[in-house]
Amino acid sequence: MRFVTHRSLSNSPEWRAVYLAAMLDDTLETRVLNDVEETAAADLVEATPIGSVEFCAAVARAQGATMPLPMDYPAPLMPYLGRSVRHGTLAESAGLFTKPLQTKAFEAFLAPSSSTAHKQALVDRNLDPSTACWISEPVTFVHEWRAYVALRQVLGVAQYDLGEADANMSSLEHGKLLEMIEAWSDAPCAYALDVGRTDRGEFKLVEVNDGWGTGYYPSGSLKPAEYARWCAMRWAEITGMSQHLGG
Repeated sequence: MRFVTHRSLSNSPEWRAVYLAAMLDDTLETRVLNDVEETAAADLVEATPIGSVEFCAAVARAQGATMPLPMDYPAPLMPYLGRSVRHGTLAESAGLFTKPLQTKAFEAFLAPSSSTAHKQALVDRNLDPSTACWISEPVTFVHEWRAYVALRQVLGVAQYDLGEADANMSSLEHGKLLEMIEAWSDAPCAYALDVGRTDRGEFKLVEVNDGWGTGYYPSGSLKPAEYARWCAMRWAEITGMSQHLGG
């Protein structure tokens, strides 16, 4: 099982986790690339990219694969958002939380409510008001966790908010997390559920992240080897390699 990253990304938590996993398992191979376009095709065969959206997309092109559409808010999980979330444009986003439809097209932000400040915020970010986006009611999350899911099972959980350290998910919250997983019957083989506890004590879905280009938190319960195989599982599904791997 081969993993690749770009040299500029080789010190990321994600690559460090995969590299550590490979050190402990000789069935895993790692390689750092200087440039995807200049890498021999044979070196990218069945390779799983670890890194940025741009890097993963470049590897996908080299492998003749099509990147999946963003899955931010899957229809079966909309009831777990606990807030209004809809498609709109940046022009409509005043006072609302704004997120791009296209992965990482811009940094998600809470748009100012006043008309003048809102227009200035778009200018400062060099954003076209007609750009399509997700807009939602603002919610204050006091604790947030990422649950790494593979084949409908939770592999590990990591707290990623900057609030109180080691805030534990309650048994009721964990039960709600499992309920979300069961509700999404046609989910991909590997993805991450970002969930959170609000300042009102409510447990809500924050968003969903696909099982590629998704961050790794070393302080969580997901082991490096599990993270590596989680990434490889989803990439194989995206590229169609899972058919050759028995998936």
